Amino acid sequence: MSEPLTIKTAQQFFFDRAAVQKATANMNKRSLSSIGAGIRTVDRRSQRPAGKKGKVSRPGEPPRVRMGQLKKFTYFVYSPETESVVVGPVLLGGKQKTGQTVPNLIEEGGNTRQELKELSGGLVVPARSRLARESQGRIIAQRGKYEPRRHTRPAFDAEKPKFADKFKGQFNSS
Repeated sequence: MSEPLTIKTAQQFFFDRAAVQKATANMNKRSLSSIGAGIRTVDRRSQRPAGKKGKVSRPGEPPRVRMGQLKKFTYFVYSPETESVVVGPVLLGGKQKTGQTVPNLIEEGGNTRQELKELSGGLVVPARSRLARESQGRIIAQRGKYEPRRHTRPAFDAEKPKFADKFKGQFNSS
């Protein structure tokens, strides 16, 4: 049996004590890190390669991987302000003309506008490409509606049943 708890011993372990707060914060961060890693792993594994023929994912399916940037730059980070974990792709480029970021456009869907340049011979290339900058032609705008290719939310939902287990037994181990 353990020794009886005295007032002096109990006071050392009040939740407002710095040592207790530090210990619980570290355990909490460890559990959140484990949760974030699990969500990121499920998210990355859900994104399949496009293959040689460049197969495109259907709306509602996770996006297909071509260059792998969405998959490679999906991170999980600890947010000290909210004491939570944030999982998702980081922003690499800028915003679309509509003000929406590419990762958000993939996850949520939406409308976008792309500037293209029609070169002589009917070839159409993105207006920002090197070929377009070096060639003469007329600028045309193309609007597109993208259906969502959700990948982060389904990964979160798949890992959600495991969350409680990540926090189990934290105070028993030393």
